Amino acid sequence: MDFAPELLRALVAVAEAGGFTRAAERLHLTQSAVSHQIRRLEEQIGTPLFIRTTRKLALTEDGEEFLRHARQILQAHAALSQRFQASTLAGAIRFGVPENFLGDELPHLLSRFARAFPAVRLEA
Repeated sequence: MDFAPELLRALVAVAEAGGFTRAAERLHLTQSAVSHQIRRLEEQIGTPLFIRTTRKLALTEDGEEFLRHARQILQAHAALSQRFQASTLAGAIRFGVPENFLGDELPHLLSRFARAFPAVRLEA
């Protein structure tokens, strides 16, 4: 059974964000797209990953186990991609953003960019 990385990313995002709407914002997708990805994943494995109520969303026992494996797979995928990525980007990027831009996400995005492109210097 092969699991598409976008489905695994959706699972991790929903679990970390605590809901479909916030996960959708993190993934830059619509809420219905994220919901559809989770539904596809649940259909693929044949078991629910979340307990859904009107007030909360919680991982099932299988969901907890699947989440652990999904994180490991995504970390390995990122490490492999980074290791063999033929990055020819080098130099400096200077940027400015308002203080409220992307909230807490900007440092995370910049950190990921810096790891992916170590030869590029970011200047704020």
